[in-house]
Amino acid sequence: PHLLRTATEWFGKEIASRVIFTDVAPKHVHIHRGRVADLFLDTPECNAHTTAADILWSGTPIVTYPRHTHKMCSRVAASIAQATGYGKEMIVTSEKEYEDRAVEFAMGLRYEYVVEQVQQPQLYYPNAVSQTPAPATQSRTHRFGHGRLMWLRKQLFVSRETSKLFDTARWTANLEKGYTEAWRRWVTGEEFEEMGRSRGGSGCIWVVDEDNEVKEEK
Repeated sequence: PHLLRTATEWFGKEIASRVIFTDVAPKHVHIHRGRVADLFLDTPECNAHTTAADILWSGTPIVTYPRHTHKMCSRVAASIAQATGYGKEMIVTSEKEYEDRAVEFAMGLRYEYVVEQVQQPQLYYPNAVSQTPAPATQSRTHRFGHGRLMWLRKQLFVSRETSKLFDTARWTANLEKGYTEAWRRWVTGEEFEEMGRSRGGSGCIWVVDEDNEVKEEK
């Protein structure tokens, strides 16, 4: 109600009518809903977590602003977007850039509709009420999108099977590395890594992919 009231006060009933609330749905329906949207606008204070991953799996881009660097919940979507390899397209650094990026994506999106006539065999249905045969041709409408946002949608969708974000085996292997390192530290009585102050002093366990070239902090 608050969102609808605000939309009505700011933009009028016509714009407010575009706000749609949906019920909880099975996973495959949830993913399909994400595909229907052109763009997902993330919330800066507390980002989308699982929802961001689901939306990106559907092929729909997001725009996210990690407003608070000291709050993990404000950085999650940026990390998820970065893992797709297209983080620069979806991560912004200010509220103005957030708005500008969203408007740029939306204004640059254009759809082209192409109607195709498809030949159909002549079919008769003797038991039907009407004896009229099915039409010889039927029309199909294809929609083609153009613009930067559509390009990004295509890249996200075609690369999702090879994306590091959705590589479950890779993620599991890295998690196991972390567990192994945690056990080693407990056995040896170590707590911190011998590395840079910011990372070593945190007590966190940093896992690096073997095929990634990552320079250690000096």
